[in-house]
Amino acid sequence: ELGQRKDHTGTSDASPLLPYLEIIQRFKPIETERLLQTFMRFVIDTHVEHGRHGLNGITSLWLYALFIRLELPMNATLTANIRDFARFCMEQRSKLTATQTSELIVYVNMFIVIIEEVFK
Repeated sequence: ELGQRKDHTGTSDASPLLPYLEIIQRFKPIETERLLQTFMRFVIDTHVEHGRHGLNGITSLWLYALFIRLELPMNATLTANIRDFARFCMEQRSKLTATQTSELIVYVNMFIVIIEEVFK
């Protein structure tokens, strides 16, 4: 699974790999862009309406760290993918009812604000 550690035998460790500063700083700008696009696509592709969804705590940490690490100007493909991700976030937010409480609302609102700031 995305963001999971593997031990020396190749089996998955139970603890997820967090986006520590020492890891994120090692990425070249192109690696950051590619990883961000991979994470955004993973979230969109693995989202399930009722049940577990791809936009969870660990995925949100990685997305946040990668967004912060982006360098401007961005290429057209990355820009289009970020806009698609923003649309996905807005759709998820609009599907939640007033009586629903969900951590999903926190994550989608955070990314909508970050993306708005990037495109100012």
